[in-house]
Amino acid sequence: MFFFKTFKKKGWSVNYAYDEAYDLDKTLNFELKYKKNICKLSRDNYFFYINNLQKETSKKLLKRKTALLINGEIRNADNFIKWIRKVEDYTYIYIYTDKSSFAKIDKDYRNYLEDISDGLSFSEEDAFYQENFKNKKNLIHFPHQWLKLRQSIYKWIKDWETKEISTILRFRTDISFLNPQILEYQIRNGFSDLVYEGVTLGRSDLLFAFNIKDSKIFSEFYDSIFSFYLSDDWIKYPYTPLHPNLIIRSKGSMRLEWNNFPEKYIGFNPTKNQFYERISHHYEKFLTDYENYSSSGEFNYKRRNIIFGNLSSVRNQDIKLITSERNLAHYLVRNGMKLSPHNHLFSGQIIREKYRKIKFLRSLIKKI
Repeated sequence: MFFFKTFKKKGWSVNYAYDEAYDLDKTLNFELKYKKNICKLSRDNYFFYINNLQKETSKKLLKRKTALLINGEIRNADNFIKWIRKVEDYTYIYIYTDKSSFAKIDKDYRNYLEDISDGLSFSEEDAFYQENFKNKKNLIHFPHQWLKLRQSIYKWIKDWETKEISTILRFRTDISFLNPQILEYQIRNGFSDLVYEGVTLGRSDLLFAFNIKDSKIFSEFYDSIFSFYLSDDWIKYPYTPLHPNLIIRSKGSMRLEWNNFPEKYIGFNPTKNQFYERISHHYEKFLTDYENYSSSGEFNYKRRNIIFGNLSSVRNQDIKLITSERNLAHYLVRNGMKLSPHNHLFSGQIIREKYRKIKFLRSLIKKI
């Protein structure tokens, strides 16, 4: 999900971005045209999928292994309803949202979701949610989605265990499913070849799938925001060593590289690709630092600053703000979770192959 602003040469850029992929002042026109075609093909693929009314008769016979968890507003309701109709027979559906937001969608859609949902809950009717929001509403960006996730897990975990669900897929309803057929396949199979205990698959904070045995780790992220990521100790020096294996494994997944790391290892404002290359280059030193730090116990910010020195990042952001993409990735790796690349679901290669075929066919037509 991108938030664009006008840039100095009448192009487009992303706020606070340092990744070379977003430095569109240096991106050639044919690259932009190519990416535009990729997006168009992805969109066309998605719309073809959701508008195809054909349904397989065998779906109801499948043992449902996945629970879909929707936290927050039902965005782009028309397309979302079409998509959910395609998967409703072989998954469980749980919705935790705001009643005020839910009331804005079409009444027929509301009735449909109420009918198919295995769980539907509203934040306005949750005393814990309301008390937390009231006590922390002075925050610039209150972490609504993570409080909703916490409450969803606490509310439905027993139900999921009773139904023998293996995987929870938490997502936003406006996400663009680049390959909905692949996503459908994984939902049917409970992401069994991609997600298991200790391994999660995610695309930033927009979509992630986790094993039910890891539910506690995800439910406790909300509390960790206040006890750890907004604590004075973390704000004054936001770095603790992470296992380098897990750092490298996170490439192409959640945005771990948005966090701060010692400048002496990754340089000053590295690009995304340079970040992982430099982590690999300094692997032995990273591993030694991680093991020494882990065995010595927690140090305060002054001690960490002396040991590790100046910090750098792929994406400089105000550390005092709640940045879920950054904090969630760090939190999961800090807790030993392996982050698998989201391209297992969103395979650009498949889209590119389609693009090549279309170009080839067009070239043949021109010759004729």
